[in-house]
Amino acid sequence: MLKSLMLEIERDAPDLFELVRSTVFRTWNKPTIISDFVLRWALAHGFAKTIDHSHLYIATGQSLETQSLKHLKKLFGTLDFFCINDTTDDAKDSDPRLLQIHQNLSALLPDASQSELIHSTAATIPRLQANGLR
Repeated sequence: MLKSLMLEIERDAPDLFELVRSTVFRTWNKPTIISDFVLRWALAHGFAKTIDHSHLYIATGQSLETQSLKHLKKLFGTLDFFCINDTTDDAKDSDPRLLQIHQNLSALLPDASQSELIHSTAATIPRLQANGLR
């Protein structure tokens, strides 16, 4: 988002910006600026447009029907994106719902991503150096 655009938006809605700055916590009457108000303002003023994407949403806190995971497996590779939202809150690592998600994702994505490879390599280097290896 351009700084000049943000300044223009703040000129249009100074009261909203003041409310948001009044607290670090968001409530229904103090919405987030970037993820809520700015996007709506940009849409209304022609600076953004809505694009439909094929997607799938799964919440881990709900009982995971094998149907939703089967649906993901069936559509995997054709979806623009999918979201698995961990809504289990205080679940232990051994929670069956989390294990079921882990098993399914491991089957769909068996290889590490570039980011995972970079981070695992970066984490390995100090250990190797500590052991006198390079």
